[in-house]
Amino acid sequence: VLAAPAAVAVWSGWVGIGQMTGFGEIRPLPGIWDSLHVDTAVTLPIGVEAYAAFALPVWLTSNPVVSDRTRRFARCSAIAALVLGMAGQVAYHLLTQAGVTRAPWEVTTVVACLPVLVLGIGSALAHLLRSDASLTGAQAQFAALQTSDYKLAGRCLTDSSGLDPPGP
Repeated sequence: VLAAPAAVAVWSGWVGIGQMTGFGEIRPLPGIWDSLHVDTAVTLPIGVEAYAAFALPVWLTSNPVVSDRTRRFARCSAIAALVLGMAGQVAYHLLTQAGVTRAPWEVTTVVACLPVLVLGIGSALAHLLRSDASLTGAQAQFAALQTSDYKLAGRCLTDSSGLDPPGP
């Protein structure tokens, strides 16, 4: 119930700002599939908002397999995606209220960079999650200990099981 109105508002704002900045209908496969047309303005709400939805649960998870490093990256990038989303909505509404049909070059520059930014941070977060998941049993236990009460002055102390840090 909460998500439906927000999704409609966010979708329309991103598509609107996309159209103002030159995102629009393209033929991605000319000469191969001439009748295929894609409106690239839909890439903005899908990319920016979907990334925020991907990063938020990683930030907020209590799963010990997810490292502090991954959680920090997810937190910072989720907040950045949400702030960019809000800025995009504000820019669209301000431009629309001012009767502007073409966004200024500064807005166009930022909006044009968003798909590349989302690809980069999405790939980085996916890599961090795969890295965390690939830890062996002892490495995962050690990583969990590093984030628990056993951390003292930046050095992980062994618990009663005698678990030592992995590696040389």
